[in-house]
Amino acid sequence: MPTPATIRKLTPADLPAALRLSRAAGWNQTPDDWRRAMELAPEGCFARMQADRFAGTVTTCTFGDVGWVGMMLVDESCRRQGHGKALMQHALQHLDANNVTSVWLDATELGRPLYELLGFSAVGAITRFAGRFSTKREPAADASGRQVGPLHQAATSQLLAFDARMVGVERAHLLHTHCNRADKPVVVLQSADASITGYCSHRPGRLAAQIGPAAARTEAELLALLHCVLPEQAGDVFVDVADKMPEVSAWLESHGITPARRFTRMCRGDVARGLPPATSAWLSSGPEKG
Repeated sequence: MPTPATIRKLTPADLPAALRLSRAAGWNQTPDDWRRAMELAPEGCFARMQADRFAGTVTTCTFGDVGWVGMMLVDESCRRQGHGKALMQHALQHLDANNVTSVWLDATELGRPLYELLGFSAVGAITRFAGRFSTKREPAADASGRQVGPLHQAATSQLLAFDARMVGVERAHLLHTHCNRADKPVVVLQSADASITGYCSHRPGRLAAQIGPAAARTEAELLALLHCVLPEQAGDVFVDVADKMPEVSAWLESHGITPARRFTRMCRGDVARGLPPATSAWLSSGPEKG
């Protein structure tokens, strides 16, 4: 008789198996990405086991009463056996038990039917732009007299408050994982009085550097940040852009960074929670964290 499948917490000891899954799926995560996911939510990351076999994973994290689901992966040889559905149901039960009223994810076409079955609805679309930045003769983006430069530690609390206004939820624990990195990956746009009006982070990936999270008040200000960040990247980049930002999309294409794939942003529960204000401009941190 087959051994029943079980679900348990994902631990650092599972890192090699989890990394094999994400690599087999062609995803961009590094060991550090997996470690950060587990550090952000030690009780909210799960593995599906079939006997001693690692069948799949899912991660969750919370921003107040808003939840995010990521790293939903099932080994190719274990698909269509109910593992993905069991993992998602377990993740949702965990979030419900933590008083989450709104759950979000970025769905691939492969995963979308399952999420719809579990009560998620499409809210918008994210386009992943990919490629290597090519310079072109043009004036620098208009920052309207503002200064672009590295984030100083003393301004971290100001950045966290700015991000919460721009994306609609408080994400301090996520942003600290970027702000506190030794390679200082966060640049900020500041007005004459030193107020932060935008920021952009980046991190290494297995296939390409992931640009984001980023947020600004306008597309023009976001472009000023990208003018600073992208020329510093030596190789390929991924930039995940909401469809409501045509200026950013057009500018990326003009510099050789072109659409590569689409994600559907989906929500289960209160759509008003976790939906960025219509007036803000932002880049996703990637499908695993939104």
